[in-house]
Parts: sequence; structure tokens; C-alpha cells
Amino acid sequence: MRRARMGMNILAAALLVAQAGGTTAADLPAWRRAARSRDSVEALEGRALLAAHYRREGDLEQAFAALKGLGELTPLNLQDPRSLAFAEYARCLAASGELLAAFRLLDYASTRISGVGKIWIEEARAFCLALNRRPQDALVCCEAAAGQCAADLKELNALSETDAADGRRRRLLTEAQARLAAAIDDLRFEVASERFGRDYALYCKAQRWRLAGTLAEADGVYQTVIESGKAELFR
Repeated sequence: MRRARMGMNILAAALLVAQAGGTTAADLPAWRRAARSRDSVEALEGRALLAAHYRREGDLEQAFAALKGLGELTPLNLQDPRSLAFAEYARCLAASGELLAAFRLLDYASTRISGVGKIWIEEARAFCLALNRRPQDALVCCEAAAGQCAADLKELNALSETDAADGRRRRLLTEAQARLAAAIDDLRFEVASERFGRDYALYCKAQRWRLAGTLAEADGVYQTVIESGKAELFR
């Protein structure tokens, strides 16, 4: 059975969790049903979600099976909603240790894709860069994707009339916005750790949470810094 490569770094593991979007294995039957749907949009989304679940579980054989035909370098696979599955295929390649192949897919897409698909491609590129231990580059990708997410949502919210396709797009963008916010937080921590050390990175993270009003989380991180014996360095 094809399995995810071992030795995945802490940041990449955090991104794996962030990209789960708060879902659990309990959602698996629903994804399987969606993947078999006669509605092509629902089926493609279901296949992408199913593959992402198998990837996070380390079962890449099942993940690639769910994405059969959706990782080919063709313009069709860059169209919405196939672009969601195309981006997931790149993540699966990276998780299996085939980073060069993953970047080849993403490079192909980046100059040809438009619309909401650009967000999926940048998000997938950030995942691959994190696996390649390039957190600063991954952070740039996530921030760019988050910026487009915010702009697209603003455009949608300004519409006087919307249809089912707009509703689906809003849902996907809102979910992506939450994933990207979590990934950006993890990446900023990783970048700060590399530059200034883990304790200072923890302190900065606690400060961000305090300013955001999430005091319980901030207090927990402050306590970790205090226990390290280096809290006096940041006063």
C-alpha cells in the first residue's frame, strides 16, 4: 500500500490538521456518497474531500484512486470545480515524497488558472513548500491566497442577487479563509522560531492571541514561556 513518507516536519503536520477544515472521520460516509453523486460538481468536491481524508490518514493509494484522472496536465482540470481536486492531487504527490512532480503540477496551473482556483493552487503550493522546509515562502503563498479570498468574498457580498453557484463559492471561500488563517498563524510561528528561537516565537504568538481577545489560549502560551525560564528576555 502506498503510504505517506515518514519524517514529516512539525509545521507540515500542523498544516495537515489546518487543511482538515474541522472535519472528522465521521464525515467519511458523506464524502463517499458525494463522490458517487450524479451531480458533477458535488461528485468532484466529494472526490477531493475523500482524497484529502485518505492523505491525512497516510493512505495515499486510496487518495490517488479517488482522484483518478484529475491530476493530468490539461486545461480541463484547471476549471472549477476540478481545480479543487487538481490542487489536492498536488498535495498527495508532495505527501508521497514526489515534491518535484507536485511543483510541476502547480507551476503548470499558476500561469493558466483563473478565478477561485488560484486560491486552491496557492494553498496547495504553501503545503508543498512547508514540506520542503521553506516556511517563509509558504507564508507568502498563504497570505496571497488569503488576500484573494477576502477580495472574492467582498465581491460576492456586494452582489444584489446570488444563485446556487454563488452560494457554493461563498461556502468554499469561507472555509478556505479559516484554513488559511490557521496556516498563516502556524507559518508565522515557524518563521519566528527559525529567526529568533522557539521561546520568542511562542511569546509573539501569545501576543497575537492576546490582541485578538483569545485570552485563554494566550495565557497557556505565556505559561509555556515562563516555564522555559526565558520570560524575562521579553519584558
